[in-house]
Amino acid sequence: MRSAPNAHVLRLHRLCRRLLLALLLFGSPLAVLAAEPTAAAAEAALETVEPPAAAIEASAAISGSAAIAANEPLEAIEAIEAADAVQALRAVQAIEVALAADATLLPAGTLHDPQALRDFYVRRSFLPAWQGERCEPLRSALLTAIEASASHGLRPQDYHLDGLAARVDCDVEFELLATDAWLLLGAHLHGGRVDPLSVEPDWSAVRPGVDLQQTLQEALDTAHIAEALHALAPQDGYYAELREVLAAERLRPVQPAAPQIEDGPSLRPGDSGPRVAQLRARLRWLGALAEPVERIEAMALALDAASRTGPGFEGALAAAHAAQAAQLGAATSPAAPERAEAGQAHAQQNDTEHAFDPSLELLIRELQQRANLEPDGVVGPQTLALLQRDRAARIDQLRVNLERWRWLPRDLGERHIRVNIADFSLEARASGRVEQVHPVIVGSRFRRTPSFSAPLRYVVLSPWWEVPRTLAVEDKLPLFRRDPGAFSRLGFELLAADGSAVDASAVDFSRLSKNYFPYRLRQRPGPANALGQAKLILPNRHSVYLHDTPTRGLFSRVRRDFSSGCIRVENVTGLVAWALAETPGWDAPRIAAELAARDDQRVNLIAPIPVHLLYLTVVADAARGVRYLDDLYGRDPALLAALDAAARRQASTSDR
Repeated sequence: MRSAPNAHVLRLHRLCRRLLLALLLFGSPLAVLAAEPTAAAAEAALETVEPPAAAIEASAAISGSAAIAANEPLEAIEAIEAADAVQALRAVQAIEVALAADATLLPAGTLHDPQALRDFYVRRSFLPAWQGERCEPLRSALLTAIEASASHGLRPQDYHLDGLAARVDCDVEFELLATDAWLLLGAHLHGGRVDPLSVEPDWSAVRPGVDLQQTLQEALDTAHIAEALHALAPQDGYYAELREVLAAERLRPVQPAAPQIEDGPSLRPGDSGPRVAQLRARLRWLGALAEPVERIEAMALALDAASRTGPGFEGALAAAHAAQAAQLGAATSPAAPERAEAGQAHAQQNDTEHAFDPSLELLIRELQQRANLEPDGVVGPQTLALLQRDRAARIDQLRVNLERWRWLPRDLGERHIRVNIADFSLEARASGRVEQVHPVIVGSRFRRTPSFSAPLRYVVLSPWWEVPRTLAVEDKLPLFRRDPGAFSRLGFELLAADGSAVDASAVDFSRLSKNYFPYRLRQRPGPANALGQAKLILPNRHSVYLHDTPTRGLFSRVRRDFSSGCIRVENVTGLVAWALAETPGWDAPRIAAELAARDDQRVNLIAPIPVHLLYLTVVADAARGVRYLDDLYGRDPALLAALDAAARRQASTSDR
């Protein structure tokens, strides 16, 4: 049985009812201060009106009345109640006025999403959310979370950091800036800052959705402001790894000016001269940037912990940087660069400094392979661009890839397939573990593989290949003109528009062209079939799928961009067995038997498996560490420009 409320609680309840009464009688808080309700109307309404819980909480927060707690005389309490009611009504009035049409400019900055703010406060009947006794701890938690946005590759200044830090009082202006900052940062953490279609028009993954207003309300109710923002960000291990790497990159000590390599022809093994010496100097400079993986991970973990519990991100960064400087000791003392310069000067006197010898060739090959460039040992334009990257470029590359991951659905699937186009790799994952890894071949720069997500629904064993018209007229028609015997040797067939077979021996391929090709072209199952032994179908508007290939020797190459857009998979039978593992009756022996029969057969999966075709140019794994990959399709600059442009636009509006 509930105990009866004491007199002080009843008086607070009465205050809340008076606040609600004013709103009911006048219809809008804008009119509340212009008139007073009659005593009779007030008393009658107060007997019947029950205020909502939100009003009680808001009045209690705004009041913070010491008189009630101190059991003051009734007259004093009623006077405080009246003053608190007016204060509460004025706060409500000020919020509604500030959010009126076109009222988006505050002295401390421009509101970024007035409509989202209005939606939030309409749900609260314009009651304040950040004021009262809890304001200071909430403000501190919000500022810490905004500072920590840097660890996500975002700019803390874009979320009213300066305006909020400069506010002395938890007034209405702080109220609106705080809500605007939280909602904007939450939106960027949860779904990305840049619209993916603005930089990658083929993007077709479903971006994550969330009710940010409700999430903020729950965060305020539980005082978990920073924790709620952290939960909105991706929780995948890849995203966490990139945040750690970004923190480590920012912790690196400032390096002296990077040695430059003069323009000139490609440098090859056996060359000699001053440009080879410049190449060696550049490699030494890059080597000075390298840190042991264990130290990077330790610093990143310390930074992540400090940014949540300590003096905020900037303070944690300074503390971690100081700890790193102490660890480095003499290696980072002023004498170290002088010794390095002396060593370099001595080395330049040696003839080997100017020689592209086998040891230098091996180093170049290793760097090329880590970046997914063909490891030929030649320093051409692509390798030179790789060597010219500095710390700032690496940070930008990490920012870009963090943004791409924020575009993805939060639930990638209990069992799912990830293809990283830029890394030429496929992972089959289940229950958070990588169960299979397959090298893949992706689209060339002229027929690029798009980034999208779609469910794998069925597998076709020993498939026919229905040749897309573009490939039929651009690739196969020239082949048949050069080598007429290739048509039958490779198992092709021609079909008329109605599907009837056409006698290819009666067709003069020299008279066909891109503009005149009235046939369907397809290829029979067999060892020469372009799709190999199987294809895995994930219906999508790009007509992209996963399949085998007869040209398996291409998997030995490091840079594997040879397809026309689809994904060629090494050991496709292993992937098929993994995909059909939960489909009854389709174990490995049966799959092998059906493939041996070479009869086209479709097998529907018992449950779809999500497939995500990603484009990530930074990867990290235990075996090879962090790798900054070559930007195969040149997609990074457009996204980086969009991120920076969004920051500039936001900064300009905030400064108005």
